[in-house]
Amino acid sequence: MRNTAFLWIAALSLALSLMPACATTGGGPAASSVSAVPAAGLPPAHADQAYLHYMKGYLSEKDQEFQTAMSEYSAALTYDPDSPLLLVSMARALMRQGRINESVIYAEEALRKDGKYVPAYMFLGALYSSAGRGDDAAAAYEKVVELDSGKDDAYLYLANIYAGMDKHDKAVGILERYEKLNPGNVMAPYYMGRIYADKGDYDNALKYFQKAAGLKPDFDMAKASIALVYEAKGDTGGAASVYREMLSNNPSNLEVRARLARLFLHDKRYDEALAEYEELNKADPENVEVLTSMALIYTEQKQYDKAIEKFRAVLVLKPGDNKTRYFIAALYEEMEDYAGAKKEYEAVVDADPSNMDATLRLAFVTEKADGPGAAIDFLKDALTKNPGRFELLLYLGATLTQNDRPSDAVEYLDQALEGAPHKDQVHFNLGVAYDKLKDWDRMVDEMKAAIDANPENAEALNYLGYSFADKGVWLDEALELVNKAVKLSPDNGYYLDSLGWVYFKMGELDKAQAELQKAVDIEALDPVLREHLGDVYLKMGMAGAAKAQWEKSLELGPDNEGLRKKYQESGFGAPPEAKEKPGV
Repeated sequence: MRNTAFLWIAALSLALSLMPACATTGGGPAASSVSAVPAAGLPPAHADQAYLHYMKGYLSEKDQEFQTAMSEYSAALTYDPDSPLLLVSMARALMRQGRINESVIYAEEALRKDGKYVPAYMFLGALYSSAGRGDDAAAAYEKVVELDSGKDDAYLYLANIYAGMDKHDKAVGILERYEKLNPGNVMAPYYMGRIYADKGDYDNALKYFQKAAGLKPDFDMAKASIALVYEAKGDTGGAASVYREMLSNNPSNLEVRARLARLFLHDKRYDEALAEYEELNKADPENVEVLTSMALIYTEQKQYDKAIEKFRAVLVLKPGDNKTRYFIAALYEEMEDYAGAKKEYEAVVDADPSNMDATLRLAFVTEKADGPGAAIDFLKDALTKNPGRFELLLYLGATLTQNDRPSDAVEYLDQALEGAPHKDQVHFNLGVAYDKLKDWDRMVDEMKAAIDANPENAEALNYLGYSFADKGVWLDEALELVNKAVKLSPDNGYYLDSLGWVYFKMGELDKAQAELQKAVDIEALDPVLREHLGDVYLKMGMAGAAKAQWEKSLELGPDNEGLRKKYQESGFGAPPEAKEKPGV
C-alpha cells in the first residue's frame, strides 16, 4: 500500500529547500565569498563580482522574478564556477521555473564540486521525492544525516521517504535514531505514531501519539491523531472525549468542532451533532457544508420545515446548485405538499432537462398536484427533449395504463422494449396494460417474458401468481410463483396477501388466514386485503370476524359495491353507510 499520510512533509521539505541558503548556516546570503569552499586562486575581484551577482539573484528570487534570478546566478557562476552555493541557487531557480531536469543537473554538479555540501543533498532529496524517485531521495537524506547528525529535519524527511515506500521498519529505525539524538522531542514519537497508524497497527500508533501528547500537552496534532485512531478502532466514545477535551482548552478550534460534529452525525447522535453544527454556523454562517449537514439532520428528525430553511440558505450561497434544490423538492414531496414539490422539481428540470430522476419525480408529483392524467402531456414533452429515453417511455406507458389508456400505453412500451436496459420492467408493464385490455393470453405471455428476463422480478412473480389464483387456474404454479415473490420481499404486505389468496383458492384456510393476517398487519389501510381476510373468515365459519373485516374494508373503500352486495347477501343486513375515508 502506498503511504500518503506523510506526503505533506515532502512538500514542506521542498519549500524549505527553496529558501536561499549560505554555505554555513543555510539561512540568508553569505557574508563573504560566495564559494562554500573558496576556489583555489580565485582573484578577489572575481569573488566580489560573484557575490554581487549572487545578491542580485537572491533579491530577484525573493521577489519571484525567477528569470532575472537565473540570469544573475549564471553571471555569478562565470566568476566562481566551482561554488556549490551558486550551483544550488541556480538549481533552485530552475526548479521554480519547472525546469526539473536542468535543476537536477546543477544540484548534482554542486556535489561533484563538493561531495560534503549538505544543502545540495537536502535540495536533491526534496527534488527526488517530489519526482517520485524514492530510492534516490532516501540516499540523499541518508548522506545528510551521515554528514550532519544534527540536521533534525533530514531525519523526518527520510522517515517520510521510507514510509512512502512502505519500508516502515526503516522509517521507525530512522525516527528512533532521531529520538536518541533529541530526547524529549515530540516529533519522533508523533511520526512513529503516524507510521504505525498507516500500517493499521493502531495500538502502537496510540502509544506513540499519547507519548507525544504527554511530552507537549498543547500539541494538538498529536491529540487529534489520538482521536482519529480511536475512530479507526471504532471507539467513537474515546474519540469524542478527546475532541471535547481539545475544545475545552480552545473552544474556537473550528476544525476540531467540525470533526466532533461529523463523528456524532456518523453515529446518528443527531441532537449532539446539531449542537456542534449550530456553534459552527454561528462562527461561519456561510459555510455550505455546515448548512447542508444541519439540513440533513433536520431531515432525519423529520423537522422538514427547518431542513428546507437550511437548504434554502445553501441556495442563497450557491444559486445554481440543482442537487440542493432537488433535496428541497423531495422534502416537499415527503410533506405531501405536491404543489411545492412540483415547483422545485420544475426548476431542477428547467436547469437540466436531461436529469431523468428529477423529471420522473416531477411527473409523479404533477399527477398528485393536478390530478390523474396531468403528467401525460409533460412526459410527452420531455420525450421531445430527450428522444427515445427508456425511462420516459417506460414511465409514460405506466402512467397511460394507470389512467385507463392501455392501448396508448402499449404503443410507448413497445418503443421502450427496443434496446431496453431492463426488459423485464417493460414486459411487466406491457402485461399490466394487456390485463386492462382484457387480453389474458398476452398478459400471461408478457409476465412470463418479464420473469424469463429477470427471475427475481418479484412484481411479475406476484402479479402472475395472483392472477392465476384469482382466476382459479394453475394453483400449484401460482403457489410457486408467489412463494418466490415472498422470499424476495418477505415484508411486502401485498405479496403476503397473494399468498393467502392462493391458499384460500386451494382450500387451505388456516394457512390463508395466517398469511392474510400478516398482510393486514403490514398494510392496515388497504381495503382489498381486509375484504380478502373477511372472505376467509366467512369460509371458516367465523361470521363475526368476517363482518368486522368487511366493515373495516368498506370504511376504507366505501365505493366497493361488490362488497356491499356480498355483505348483505351473507345475512349481515344493510351495509354501514359510507364514512369519510380515514387518513394514514
